[in-house]
Amino acid sequence: MGLNLTDKDAVGLTAYYTSQSFTRSLSSRFAGGGGTTSALENSTFTTNSIIYQLGYFHEFNENWQAGAVYRFRSIPVGGSASYQNSSVSSGGAAPTPIETTNLKARAGTPDRLGFGVVYSTPHKQTFSFDVNWYDSNSFSDFDQYGDVINQNTLVNFALGFENYVEPWLALRLGVFTDLAASPKIPLTPDRRYQDHIDKYGFSLNFGIKTTEHTTVDLGGYYVGGTGTTSELIDGSYQRLKKSEYLFSFLVGSSYVF
Repeated sequence: MGLNLTDKDAVGLTAYYTSQSFTRSLSSRFAGGGGTTSALENSTFTTNSIIYQLGYFHEFNENWQAGAVYRFRSIPVGGSASYQNSSVSSGGAAPTPIETTNLKARAGTPDRLGFGVVYSTPHKQTFSFDVNWYDSNSFSDFDQYGDVINQNTLVNFALGFENYVEPWLALRLGVFTDLAASPKIPLTPDRRYQDHIDKYGFSLNFGIKTTEHTTVDLGGYYVGGTGTTSELIDGSYQRLKKSEYLFSFLVGSSYVF
């Protein structure tokens, strides 16, 4: 919902519902205690929540505009999880298997404060800059057997550029950061940690004006980085290097009236 306060000022409220499902499976085999142990761990959890944010927009003149948005912490709607853990050892009795369902699961989306400024010459060029501040957060993803999820305070940036090569063709470029909110993993971890991977990316997009009111967008983006993860190996957690890279091709359309 949006409301024009004046010819140059507007406020808005956006709310959306999100549903997430996760499955984690870990199997390991290691020697110890006079034999070999094979362990299996499985967990599945689903969460639902509502997220809403308030925005403000101001136009200084025909070339300069700015906006701010505050996203409030997510409101949990529901969540459930199941957990299984079993092991078999050739060197003696294995621990009693664990198999449980109907655990309470949760997901936490932290507060975010964003600010953006734009300089544009209509139908010619546009330059944009965005900065987003994320608040810290901490929660357990599900009861009793879950992991503690810690999210640090951080800031991410984005730069954008649009240039009309032809009246019907716009070229758009962008660069951005996707820094990790998770804490850095210690050299000798004693539990499972979230992956800590600071990522950087860029985007390329072409806007093709098909009619007076419609545009087709073709392009994509790349994001990636190198960091660390913790895995259970030979009966103990170890810190390992991990890389993550993603390229996505996007096709979209827009209608302006």
